[in-house]
Amino acid sequence: MAVRQVDPMAELSSSFQLLLKNWILAAPPFAVSLIVLVLVLVMGGASLLAMMGGAGLMANSNSDAGAGAMAAGLGALFGTLGLAILVGVVLGVIANAATCSAADDAWNGRTINLGTAVSRALGTFVNLLLFLVIVGVACAIVAVTFVGPLIVAVLMMYGIPAIVIGGQSGISAITESFQIVTKNFGPSAMAILGVIAAAIVVGIVNVIVGHIPFIGILISSVLGALVSAFAAIVTVRFYSLLRGSGGAVLSTPAPPPMMPPTAS
Repeated sequence: MAVRQVDPMAELSSSFQLLLKNWILAAPPFAVSLIVLVLVLVMGGASLLAMMGGAGLMANSNSDAGAGAMAAGLGALFGTLGLAILVGVVLGVIANAATCSAADDAWNGRTINLGTAVSRALGTFVNLLLFLVIVGVACAIVAVTFVGPLIVAVLMMYGIPAIVIGGQSGISAITESFQIVTKNFGPSAMAILGVIAAAIVVGIVNVIVGHIPFIGILISSVLGALVSAFAAIVTVRFYSLLRGSGGAVLSTPAPPPMMPPTAS
C-alpha cells in the first residue's frame, strides 16, 4: 500500500472553511437537539407537575395520595430522562451518519441534499445500530476509568464514515476503523485534537451565554450542532485520505532553498 503524506493542519483549516460555506451541514444534529429538548420539556414538565400536585396533597393532610402522586411523578421523570437519552443516542447516530454522507458530497463538489443524506443514513441503520451496540458494550466493559471508553472512541472514530461512505457492515467497519487509526495514529490524533479544540472554544462561549434564558439554550444548541458538523467533516476528510493507505506520514513544509553566497 502507498504511504500518503497528510498535512493535518491544512486539512483542519479546509474542514473549517467547508463548514463556513456549507453551514447547512449542522442542520441534522441541530434538529436532534431540538427534538430531545422538546421531549424533556414536555414530558419532564408533566412529571414535575405531578410531583408538585403530590406535594400539595401531602400538605393538605392527604399523605397517602400525595406520596403516591410524588412517586409516580418521580418515576415518570426518570423515565423521561432515560427515554430522552435513548432517543438522543439513536437519532444522534442517524444525524451523524447523514452529516457524514452530506459532507462527503461537499468534499467531492456535489450538491448537498439533506433529504438524500438522511435516506442514505436510514438505509444503513441496521449496520449503524450493530456498530453502536458493539462499541457501547466494549465501552461498558472497559469503563473502569474514563480512559477505557476514550480509547475505544478513538479507535472507532472512522466507523460511521466506513458504513455510510465505505459501504462496510457494522462489524467490518470496526475492523477498518481500527486498522486506519493504528496505522495512521499521528494524523488521526491531530484530527481529534482539532475537534477537541473547537469544542473547547464553543464550551467557553456557552459558559458566557448559557445563563441567558431561552436564548442561551438556543445559542448552545446551534454551536453544539456546528461542532458536531465540524467533527463529521473532519472525520470524513481524514477517512477518505487515509483509507487504504499503508500508513500516512505527517507532511511538513519543505525548508526554503539555500541561497548561494553573493560575490563581494
